[in-house]
Amino acid sequence: MGEPHAGEDRGDDYLGTLPDCLLHKVMSFLPARQAVQTCVLSRRWRDLWRSMPCIDIDDDDFVGGASTATTGQLSRKVRWRQLMDFASNLLEFHDVHVIDFKPPFLERFRLHLAHSWTAPYIRAWKGTRLVECCILGGFRHRPAAADIAVGVGVPLFRLPWLPSVSTSRLKRLHLSGLVLDGCFGECICSSCPVLEAMELKSCSCEFNKIESATLKSLAIHGCRSCFLEGTTLAIKTPRLTSLLLRITVYYELRVRLVDRMDYLIEASIREKSYEPINFDNDLCKSLGALASVRNLKLSWSRSMDSPHGEFPNFPTFQKLTTLHLYKCNMCLNLNILLSFLQKAPSLERVILQNCKFPVAPRKRKRSTKVDRHKIPPECKGLITSESRASKHIEITYQDDDFCNLIKLFSCNWRKLEEYTITLTKV
Repeated sequence: MGEPHAGEDRGDDYLGTLPDCLLHKVMSFLPARQAVQTCVLSRRWRDLWRSMPCIDIDDDDFVGGASTATTGQLSRKVRWRQLMDFASNLLEFHDVHVIDFKPPFLERFRLHLAHSWTAPYIRAWKGTRLVECCILGGFRHRPAAADIAVGVGVPLFRLPWLPSVSTSRLKRLHLSGLVLDGCFGECICSSCPVLEAMELKSCSCEFNKIESATLKSLAIHGCRSCFLEGTTLAIKTPRLTSLLLRITVYYELRVRLVDRMDYLIEASIREKSYEPINFDNDLCKSLGALASVRNLKLSWSRSMDSPHGEFPNFPTFQKLTTLHLYKCNMCLNLNILLSFLQKAPSLERVILQNCKFPVAPRKRKRSTKVDRHKIPPECKGLITSESRASKHIEITYQDDDFCNLIKLFSCNWRKLEEYTITLTKV
């Protein structure tokens, strides 16, 4: 640990009397540009930026503002050149072992070039090469966590190939707006031996498999296939504890969960589709891998039905305690809901939020309030609490109340889909 330097030039720099490890902790909360600017405070601060364990490069710091009025008046081209020069020099001259003689490793490397003003320069060949150098320069320090976001809109920038030594310490990986080639899946499998959390957001995928024996948390938001014929992404992560999928079928990317995830605690799957979904052919296959989940959240936009009105072939969710259905279209029948109730013996609570339910075919004038008189008498006893102000309804049920639940949801309760309904098993 570096010792504080006492000297005449320190003045009233009481913060500078702290040891290097604490100053590095303070600097880790600053954007890289501000962290480097601390070198002018005193001789004590002159080289601290070269040994800070976290680097955060963001194009927002070069947009201009009250604190950088002159920068705001510069042309975009000049600002882009300043950004690239700053990033290149920072990564080239940053060396963690300068003061403490520690290995040149980073705890966190963040590079965000997702502002609209940088997009034209990233698309240019020279700009692409500069961004590649920045990414490789950051991974040269073998970060434990990496957060890379490049471009806006449709992904055009391709993540460069990362040497296996540069990802050997990587525990957390967040990628946004990138094109991930066919070798990305192999890199995750063979070159990231300690990876625990990964998030892919708005990426274009050329690879077809995510396989990891160490991954515990996986999130995929709005990713798409690079191919017109589409891509099926197979996920094989047996030690996963948290899974989040936000899939739009229109983007031709489908996800297939290969093996059962026995350590899974929470899972959230939201699928936007423009065609009716068949449970037996689509979601049921994925649910088989989630049979050990404790908290499950599902959402689908199109109507979903089981063949010939039969109950879906669900697995038994032995550990499932909370089921959250969000904006689910159950207008064809309610067998899906009943299947969950019957196949989850430990289920304690079901939350139906903004779901669509079957309504009677008769046309009636829509009411702005829920009319309890339209509810069959045998079903009224299920409702334990109703709040029109917060649009929340609490329902308690027992195993022999399934038929009454069907009547309750199938009656002409026009405004039911605007309510959040909580079912509690007693």
